[in-house]
Amino acid sequence: MKKLWLLLALFLPALLFLMGVNYFLDPANIFHSDGKQIAQALMQGNEVYIGSGNTDERQIKKNMISLMPKEVDLVVVGPSLAMTIDRVTVGTENMYNLALSGADYYDILAQLGMLEEQQVKPKKILFCVDSTFFDEALYGQMSRSETLKPYADYMLQVISNQDAKKPSGTDWKNAKVLVQQIFSVTYFQACVDYVKSNGLSSLQNMRWSIREDDLSENAYLRGDGSWVYNRAYQSATGETVQKNAQEYNIDYYFTKDGHVSESSKETFEQLIRYYQGQGVEVSLFLCPLSPSLYTRVENQKESHMLLWELEEFACRMAENYDLELYGSYDPKQMGVTDADYYDARHVRHEVLCTFFDWKTY
Repeated sequence: MKKLWLLLALFLPALLFLMGVNYFLDPANIFHSDGKQIAQALMQGNEVYIGSGNTDERQIKKNMISLMPKEVDLVVVGPSLAMTIDRVTVGTENMYNLALSGADYYDILAQLGMLEEQQVKPKKILFCVDSTFFDEALYGQMSRSETLKPYADYMLQVISNQDAKKPSGTDWKNAKVLVQQIFSVTYFQACVDYVKSNGLSSLQNMRWSIREDDLSENAYLRGDGSWVYNRAYQSATGETVQKNAQEYNIDYYFTKDGHVSESSKETFEQLIRYYQGQGVEVSLFLCPLSPSLYTRVENQKESHMLLWELEEFACRMAENYDLELYGSYDPKQMGVTDADYYDARHVRHEVLCTFFDWKTY
């Protein structure tokens, strides 16, 4: 019994400290999620500064979908490569950018499932085609989208002509994530890293606020859900991008010796057929890699087949289903340089806008 009390005396303070740090620092806003309030502010036409830490993007976009009009001109889905596409780029106020950081197979299907459940019908969907949807080694981890996976399952039933049942009772999944993260050593390390990078003073900042002037250095969300990077990130030079390209983990993001998932291709083709049957136009976007990164991947072409297979598949889908196809993974095809990027993957907003030839809505 004495040993038990001794173990508790030693272990309990450390556990409480870990839990306290995870809860109060909370760099990903897991425990201080303001997704509903931020979505409401955005849908009222405001722009929202992001203060300390990250926002729970998935909850923000989920709540935006619940507040959308039932008919919209365009929605953008995909990973962060498409996050800066905005209403000015597109030429209509009735568009919404649902792109997410690292959006994978389940993220995107969940968003489409939420649109379906809320009976929101877009005239057009712009799909940013990237490995996160088509590489099972990536989306098989399903680490970010677990709480929204019921909506992905629902959408899979819809496009498979099954008797689809709308999701319900997902609160326990949210609770499960909270419990996992409050005890997570990995999240504790993320808290420590955040403080190291931003300093203790950053903890005094508001996590978000409505943008009323252009004085803040922080990133912000536009009213349509599109993203504007913070000023420090926007100051990247071509040399910065080249360095980032050398550090980029191509074996992870373009799985070494990996291939495009056959089930992902089947799902994607089902999505195209479903939306065309509903009278919804589908367009595809291939975001070019920075020249320095593309050269690295190109030099290892035999071990990184996924990228080449994916562009071939997208081109075939565009031809078979008469889809608009914008872009190419090859930066030479797009006429861009390293200076046209924020980092090895993300094209500067003003350059990205030139890739599209939008119709008048």
